[in-house]
Amino acid sequence: MRHEIVLPAVGDAESGEVSTWYHATGERVAAGEALVAVDVDKVVIDVPAQVAGILTIVATEGTEVRVGDLLCWVADPPGGGDDA
Repeated sequence: MRHEIVLPAVGDAESGEVSTWYHATGERVAAGEALVAVDVDKVVIDVPAQVAGILTIVATEGTEVRVGDLLCWVADPPGGGDDA
């Protein structure tokens, strides 16, 4: 299964810019682990993974994204295990 990770609402901000990815596409990530830094209203927030699995990046560094836009998804690892 694929779990979408979107830019969450942060205060009154409507958008942000993808700053830094902490992992690359294809890497395993753990639930709760920071995936990406996004600049929102002069503040940098880390967006975490909600589940463990394999990362696929959609919004590249430097991309402007709006609240609710897809940043990446995390797919269940091969075999369906939850460990990352």
